[in-house]
Amino acid sequence: MENTDFSNVLEYCSKEKFFLGEGSPTSRILIIGKECGWNNKKMPNPDKKENIILQEKCSTEHNLDCWLNGNGRLDQLKTDALKDWPNSPTWRNYQTLVQTIIGKEIPKYDFLDYSFITELSQICLPNSNYLKNNDLTKESIEKRKSLFKKDFFQKFPIVIMACGHYPKKFNFDIEDIFDVKWTGETTILSKGNYYNVHYGKSKILIHTRQVSIGVTNQLLFEIAELCKKYYK
Repeated sequence: MENTDFSNVLEYCSKEKFFLGEGSPTSRILIIGKECGWNNKKMPNPDKKENIILQEKCSTEHNLDCWLNGNGRLDQLKTDALKDWPNSPTWRNYQTLVQTIIGKEIPKYDFLDYSFITELSQICLPNSNYLKNNDLTKESIEKRKSLFKKDFFQKFPIVIMACGHYPKKFNFDIEDIFDVKWTGETTILSKGNYYNVHYGKSKILIHTRQVSIGVTNQLLFEIAELCKKYYK
């Protein structure tokens, strides 16, 4: 992946005030989650719309500032996140996915050296069912469609969309935006654990549930096995 692709998408995110993501821009694995998490303990009341908007603004500005002013974000993220490792099932499952795909065990949070993590929505929420009115999430995903069309995101040979029902609920056309075709079959392993496989030119895209609490190792391993041959 050319550095110009990342430079261009960073410039675009800076202009449009888009959350970009975390991880290695030169990796071959892209993981897309549902939304940014609510991690600001100094703002304990995500009940008010204005607080949610402010948190999204702070999160996005911080993410972009770290990329624009030196690539120190990755090391800092690892340092901070290790403290919460026992309480972070999503990050632990990302770790399992990535190290299974690349075929070797890696230290905690080093999966960020082998992947790039971003979110479908940049609205920060404690959980995906938090908002009764989803206008903010809907608006965020609609705006970010243009971001995922950029060459940087299009050129990943492995894309794992771990965002559950969000694409259908918020009209995010996976096939159109990533230029892939769904095989037409949904693999259901157990209640809540499923995946859909899409293929494109030298690309695999797997759409599955959010890989947090309740995800099975079988789901992670089957997804990883499908992706292995695209990790070259």
